Amino acid sequence: MRRSGKSYLLMQIKEELLNQGIEEDHIIYLNFEFLDYDEIETYKDLNHFIEDKIKDDQRYYLMFDEIQNIEKFEKTVNSLRAKYDCSIFLTGSNLQLLSKELSTLLTGRYIEFEVFPFSFKEMIEYYDVDMEHANLQSYLQDYMKWGGLPQRFEMNDELTRASYIQDVYHSILYKDIITRFDIKDIVLLEKIIDYVFDSIGQLFSTNNVVTHLGKTFKSVKPETVYRYLDYLAEALLIQKVERYDIKGKKILSFYEKYYAIDLGFANIKKHQMNIGSSLENIVYIYLKANAYQVYIGKTYAGEVDFIAQRGKDKKYIQVCYILNQEDKDKNGKSTYDREFDAFTPIKDNCPKYVLSTDSFDMSKDGIIHQNIYDFLLHGFK
Repeated sequence: MRRSGKSYLLMQIKEELLNQGIEEDHIIYLNFEFLDYDEIETYKDLNHFIEDKIKDDQRYYLMFDEIQNIEKFEKTVNSLRAKYDCSIFLTGSNLQLLSKELSTLLTGRYIEFEVFPFSFKEMIEYYDVDMEHANLQSYLQDYMKWGGLPQRFEMNDELTRASYIQDVYHSILYKDIITRFDIKDIVLLEKIIDYVFDSIGQLFSTNNVVTHLGKTFKSVKPETVYRYLDYLAEALLIQKVERYDIKGKKILSFYEKYYAIDLGFANIKKHQMNIGSSLENIVYIYLKANAYQVYIGKTYAGEVDFIAQRGKDKKYIQVCYILNQEDKDKNGKSTYDREFDAFTPIKDNCPKYVLSTDSFDMSKDGIIHQNIYDFLLHGFK
């Protein structure tokens, strides 16, 4: 996504290469958001530009930032790799660079990874927090409100932060969605975004969206809502999480959930989410940033917040603000009961976790309770 630190990462790689003795004219960096390279409009233009820069048979390091702005860029990438000794670094702000389709278009070996905004742990490290005396709750509240866009940590006053996050949001909205997909009904698009941010952590039904929007937009169709949701996910503003039937061992095609790629975007739109939904969003992004495949777990009795799988490692996770044992619902169950009982239908031996802000260990019957601060800073215990 935009402003998550991709360009900074490329600059760090460039600096490391220079420290290794690589000549600067053998490191070519192009950012296709800059007017400096406005004349490069096609993959052929890019190919000619780079070939003019290559003067010898030594290795060149090519860095193409926001490469999605060049249509069919993979043709140039494949040609350069075939003709020259070069290492190529690509960054982009949409799902195209993470798609299976792209993997079939690029030849040769490559490594792919997704850059996320700062995690809670990275925020703590940035501020160089004294962990012995830190009020982690206040830092988490700050993170839930403002998110993890790296540059926002340089801003001390709230007005400047809000303005910056608003600018990034509008850049994604107009460059990566409205312009790219030629959106005509911008008001409808914004209303769908509002609905998604209001529904974070809740099972999502397109028909419910249509019913809700039908009060204002009389002719909105489910396929339009689906298409706009795909655009939002393509632009990495939100992420869709599918449900997985644990007993039937299959992915379900209905009632998915959506999460914000960064909570700052949701809150800047005046959608002050409850703490439980915010924590759930933060845990989801943590799991994705640590290379887990994530699903919502469906059981015969209800659902489990997350199934997280990385290779053969699989975990079940419930996320809760406070495990209250006193207040009971109409069925006589406390929050503590509901969170732990969610695992009852699951018969396999994979680790099961309940994450909450409670500091006292409430683990029982093999189900691990972990303080959410400890989890976000150190991972699963």
